[in-house]
Amino acid sequence: MRSPGRPKAGTEPATDDRVLTAAIKAFARRGYDGVSIRTLSRELGVSHNTIPQRFGSKEKLWYAAVDRAFGRIVDDLAEVTGDEAADPIELIHAGIVRFIQVAARAPELHGLITVESANNSERLDYIFDTYISPAVAPLARALETLAAAGRIRPTPLRTFYFLIATGGAGPFALAPLAGRFAGEAGPVDEHARLVADILTAGIRSPSPLGS
Repeated sequence: MRSPGRPKAGTEPATDDRVLTAAIKAFARRGYDGVSIRTLSRELGVSHNTIPQRFGSKEKLWYAAVDRAFGRIVDDLAEVTGDEAADPIELIHAGIVRFIQVAARAPELHGLITVESANNSERLDYIFDTYISPAVAPLARALETLAAAGRIRPTPLRTFYFLIATGGAGPFALAPLAGRFAGEAGPVDEHARLVADILTAGIRSPSPLGS
């Protein structure tokens, strides 16, 4: 007989990666206040002491899970938005495609942002200041450069961000709703390129008459 608080026999080892993956999904579904270390431990099949011993309090677990999940996104986006020599329009297009690809792989991150955005908090400040703001900084610079050159209409970063994050990534963040629309879901890359095509075409300045 296993002792109380011990994981069941045959349970997958509770690696840090597994704990943080489960934590970010739980915080995204239930919100910070709806998650307890005890419940999460039971869902993972680990001792009630495992998570506190490794990560400390629930607050520290939240920050560790966010750092792991969002840090990967920033690194992923930097691969396609870090080329300062690239044409700004192409940089924006590539950034949109990569963002949506990431959103499709990890829809729980959109859920976490949605939950935390319902109220002002230090947690929302942390997500925005540490991850969202740096991630969209290349996009902001590209929009400003293109607008100054007259290549696009002036486009607020806030407007463009929500078109991408809520609009473009919506089918993955809101999969049950998306599934109610007629037709089969196409490949993620195809959807991402279509969204990028539409958005970059939409901000281009109209060509002068006769050009």
